[in-house]
Amino acid sequence: MLKAGRSRITNIILMPSIIVILAGCAGPTPRKPVTGETEDPVKITPQQSAEFIIVDANQTAAAGNLKKAAFMLEDLIQSQPENIKALRLLAKIYNSLGKEDKSLSLWERVFSLDPYDPDAVYETGQALASRQNWSQLRLHIQELEKSGKADNRHFLLIGRADIHLGYKTEAEKYLQKAKGLQQTDILLGKLYYGQGRYSKAETAFKRALRKNPNNYSVHLHLGYINYSRERYSAAVEHYRKATSISINDSHTYLCLAAVYQKMGDSASAIKYFENGLSLTGTPGIERKKAYNTLCRLLVKTGNIQKIYSIIRRGLKEFPDSGGLYFYWGIILLKDGSPTSAKSKFKKAAQDPIWRKAALQRFHSIH
Repeated sequence: MLKAGRSRITNIILMPSIIVILAGCAGPTPRKPVTGETEDPVKITPQQSAEFIIVDANQTAAAGNLKKAAFMLEDLIQSQPENIKALRLLAKIYNSLGKEDKSLSLWERVFSLDPYDPDAVYETGQALASRQNWSQLRLHIQELEKSGKADNRHFLLIGRADIHLGYKTEAEKYLQKAKGLQQTDILLGKLYYGQGRYSKAETAFKRALRKNPNNYSVHLHLGYINYSRERYSAAVEHYRKATSISINDSHTYLCLAAVYQKMGDSASAIKYFENGLSLTGTPGIERKKAYNTLCRLLVKTGNIQKIYSIIRRGLKEFPDSGGLYFYWGIILLKDGSPTSAKSKFKKAAQDPIWRKAALQRFHSIH
């Protein structure tokens, strides 16, 4: 490798433009040697040699030969382990090769040599964020900000850190400084949404959609906002878009079902409740409510046969669900089985939430 490296350097030195740089373009014309003298060869310092290798590696990488470029830089770093330019370039090449761990290790070395290197601070900051080490991340970026080298990327990271640490005012300040990035608008939207500032949240989310119309989280939040403002048609539009982006997310289907229920469209509500309950991922308490609401809609629409299968499936997940036993009692009454219905109402009354309604039904049966 060293021999090949020397060969490359020799080829580069022979280029006329490089000879001018080394000899000095402003000095006098060199005198010709007198008889008996020989010209001194041009001496290349280790630093100049390293620069040539880095330029060569950069050109090699740009030409698409990343592995060869990486090999050249690895060889150089063995002899110059603190060469920041080589470490930075190799870190970027490793990342392009999909070697994220090796890339991060090099960025950490760069950071240890220069804690004000913007790229090193950003890359190590990303690693700290993945480890939820928000306090350390915040400290590093604050130091970079003091040096005047922080940019949008860093302000976005510290904004995320502030949100997780509960510094909402600081988070908004930094996210405002990170304008232009898609993730900035999403985080601002979520920040405003959590504070109940729905108008600002909606504006931020719409900005995010202009950058990426297929962002699942943004459509989901815009669905929430429109639902809370009783703009049901707009809520349906965003929820339907969210279901097309993430077809296996039960939560979105259940949200869509709830909107249709509010709109009085029981058939669509039943369809989407069934779709949502056939998938996983929604918290248990939400699934339990969905089963109860679906059963109520099935009773309302007279779909007695379907309700039995829904109740059986629901009780496998929530064997103590008072709501499921309550609606079981309702359909048994409709089927003309008052004694069986009373047993279900009695069981439903063991659930504190359903106790009052179940006992009223129980005592109404004679």
